[in-house]
Amino acid sequence: MPDLAMDEHGGEPQAVSRRAFLSSAAGISAAALVPGAPDAMAQTGAQTDRPGKDAAMSLSRQFAAFVASLRYEDLPPDVVDRAKGVTLEALASALVGRNMLASRQALALMQEEEAGGGGAATVLCHGNRLTKAGAAFVNAEMILAGGKWDTFCMLTHPGTAILPAALARRN
Repeated sequence: MPDLAMDEHGGEPQAVSRRAFLSSAAGISAAALVPGAPDAMAQTGAQTDRPGKDAAMSLSRQFAAFVASLRYEDLPPDVVDRAKGVTLEALASALVGRNMLASRQALALMQEEEAGGGGAATVLCHGNRLTKAGAAFVNAEMILAGGKWDTFCMLTHPGTAILPAALARRN
């Protein structure tokens, strides 16, 4: 059964399939490396499908539209290789950080907060079952605790949020 995601302007909930979510997560990780990805400085005039709201499509909507239309077959081999590399890096970081204090505290917190509920997603390395949000939080903390974060022409480390969310969603 698809989950519901709220429209960014508070509109009606829209169904999000697992395939669409995973495609988006992979695309976000790899899109910065794909020729033709939306340029933050250039595109401002694309029209929205909602007249009366904004005259121009926001950069986030342009990027989302680009990622949603992206197919695995369209990705250059270098991009696929890099996406696999940063995924492996995040999983290795989770292994390194699995028993660190921050990981143990995050797991204990979520087990206490979600006592008696959830069980929809698995915590990496430990196998505990939590809600999807709880497992994503603990997995993100575990990856961060390991200190092996993705860095490639970025000022942030999106893999620490994208991979845990995609894994939780996949469960």
